[in-house]
Amino acid sequence: MTLVSAGGQWVIDVFLVPSLFRGEYQLKSISGLDAMGLDRRRNPRAPSGSSDAFIIGMQNRVIEFTIILNPYLPDLPENTANGLRDRIYRGIYDSKDGLLRLEFSYQGAGVVDIQGTIDKLEMNYNDAQPTLNISFNCIDPIFRGLYPEILTIYGGQFPESIQENVSTAPTGFSLEGDFTDTVETFEIFDVWNPDWKFRVDAGFLYDFVGGTGFQPGDHLKFSSNPSTRKISVTRDADEINLIDKIDSSASWWPLIFPGDNRYALNTTDFFVTHIGYSRAFWGL
Repeated sequence: MTLVSAGGQWVIDVFLVPSLFRGEYQLKSISGLDAMGLDRRRNPRAPSGSSDAFIIGMQNRVIEFTIILNPYLPDLPENTANGLRDRIYRGIYDSKDGLLRLEFSYQGAGVVDIQGTIDKLEMNYNDAQPTLNISFNCIDPIFRGLYPEILTIYGGQFPESIQENVSTAPTGFSLEGDFTDTVETFEIFDVWNPDWKFRVDAGFLYDFVGGTGFQPGDHLKFSSNPSTRKISVTRDADEINLIDKIDSSASWWPLIFPGDNRYALNTTDFFVTHIGYSRAFWGL
């Protein structure tokens, strides 16, 4: 497990088993890695009478863990109680906004991470071996894959099926593409439940010169990731935010769920160039 500042600066490594050859610290105990507080919430954007009107949500996640010094390296300068505590203090300062990441690895390679803040940092000097107790409050309770999954696009077409058999929780996705003809309304809809849709009405984009709506050559960027939700269009190097063009009465941000996902677009005049997402997990 690695603690990393939001700016990407490495702070500390913590291992289950200490090493004679490494200066990492040892993880004595940890809790909060499993899904707790799952609840059934009504989706406010659900179509009237929809059988899928409810979504599974998760309450706030707090990861609490205890670190001890590496018993094999007592002479290492920072392998002291104060050295460990001060290194974490410096990591918090380096992030500027107080956000840090916990990155979890398997066989030496990073797999998932989670972002949050340290709400408690307490050194216990009374034990025979000093321990540092940390309470990590996650701003998003979902563990997310470190490396995005990029889908292969054939002929600029939105894929008929997106199979996700690794994630255990829903996740957002990013989409990019270019319009090949004039389009006034752009929709992403669920093939099995067509009433579940995301719709942008661009018929009155007076910001653009040369006609209303999306025009040939306009480049669309979309993301339904909870922390980076956006939709914009770029024309002649000018990017315009389209959040205010979303049809709020009939739109929800589409997600990729574990299993088979079937989405489609309402137009054939759009050439897809990118679809990507990060896998999501309720727990480790």
